[in-house]
Amino acid sequence: MTAGMRHRLGLLLEPWFIFSLVWSIGATTDDDGRVKFSKYLRSRMEQMGTGLPFPEEGDVFDYCLEDDTLGSNNEDEEEEAEEWKPKWVSYKNFITY
Repeated sequence: MTAGMRHRLGLLLEPWFIFSLVWSIGATTDDDGRVKFSKYLRSRMEQMGTGLPFPEEGDVFDYCLEDDTLGSNNEDEEEEAEEWKPKWVSYKNFITY
């Protein structure tokens, strides 16, 4: 594992946990519960100073984590890895009708 990969992995641990929390615990609720869960989780993330808060639009169920550069082994990309940050992206960006 390269130094860049270790750096990216460190940035992804917290968001992966939060994404897992959303889709393991939060997904067991009904529509009303999802709204409440989303508000609660956002509030707790703000209180805890989470490194990667969700965007303000929509609820936490509207987002997935963009983490596609973790597996890159390209040495030219190692320098870029230090500047790379994960981000929440709306699943709506991936759906075509």
